[in-house]
Amino acid sequence: MDRRLHQVDQVIAGKPLDESNFDRRNNAVTAEQLFQNKKISDMLVDAEMKQRDYTARQRNVFFGPEKILFGPTINIFLFNSIIINGFTLLFLVLLLGRLHRQLRIG
Repeated sequence: MDRRLHQVDQVIAGKPLDESNFDRRNNAVTAEQLFQNKKISDMLVDAEMKQRDYTARQRNVFFGPEKILFGPTINIFLFNSIIINGFTLLFLVLLLGRLHRQLRIG
């Protein structure tokens, strides 16, 4: 292979092309086999399989447009509004209870 690459370099450098030097009938190795990295190919196949596994089922994605809540999907804006308003209401009720307790003691 090195000899053939050297011949190609010579043609690129300006030597006239002699096609008989590049006879492909007796090649046992293809360029794909020669330049393919098996480890990278295996990593690529593994990544593709993991991606298929990941996308096979629905998942809750943190920045996704929808949230899966006990089966049905809900719009993320509605979900966030319910959570924020729920905590606000909870803290207001806790504050009201604390203020009532302070007024009874004082």
